[in-house]
Amino acid sequence: MATEALVPEAFPAQDQLRLKTGETSGPVPFYVPPTADTMFLRLIAVGPGFQSLGGKAPTIELRANDGELTTVARGSEPKSIIRDENGVVFGTAGFTRELNDVFLMRLGVEEKGSRWKTRITNNDPEELGFVWMTASQEEATLRSRISLSQRGFRDADFSEDAVPSVTVTVANIGPAALRFSDPSGTDIGGGFTLEEVPDPIEPNSTGELKITAEVLAIPDFRSTEYVLRANDVTDQREKTLSLIRSHFGPPVPFEPI
Repeated sequence: MATEALVPEAFPAQDQLRLKTGETSGPVPFYVPPTADTMFLRLIAVGPGFQSLGGKAPTIELRANDGELTTVARGSEPKSIIRDENGVVFGTAGFTRELNDVFLMRLGVEEKGSRWKTRITNNDPEELGFVWMTASQEEATLRSRISLSQRGFRDADFSEDAVPSVTVTVANIGPAALRFSDPSGTDIGGGFTLEEVPDPIEPNSTGELKITAEVLAIPDFRSTEYVLRANDVTDQREKTLSLIRSHFGPPVPFEPI
């Protein structure tokens, strides 16, 4: 099997696909390697405040080539039959529900080299965000995804304690637990330290990173850009923290000569 078949493809490319109750996405293409016999799609329904609601499962539909969209049935066995525009069977599919509002779909590919699309409908009373991973091996879809509400921090964001610090809230909008690579105490440059790292963050949950900074003398300026390192598929730009501190003392009054 080609290496590319093992690499998960993430949707959407950034953030989440937000759907109101009853709203349906457009058909979204996903790559199926020409050698693949089976494809997996692991989807997470992100609740308000990054919490699992345990509500109604979404509707997942599949299209082969230019055929009609077919609803994928619930069940561990792939019972839904997907046909192309000529009525030829191109695959069978089914999906099951996992913990934390994660759903796993299995697609048995009958025709090699076919084009595939999926469409999602939100059946829950709440507006939800949707993120999914596709791959030709099930375990490859078990990837987390970092979501930060704030990525830049300046002077005012740091406390005036003896050791100034800032807390960064990190949400996991991927369908697998988020685990950080850098341990507590990691020097991230510019006089900043990754002081506290949360335990693995489950899907649909948040955790907090604590970053401390050296006390500055007068005058001084420190900055760094730190890329969060974890088992995620997040674009590097979306998980880069910009940290800036400056200390130039109180304003000096004008004195005529």
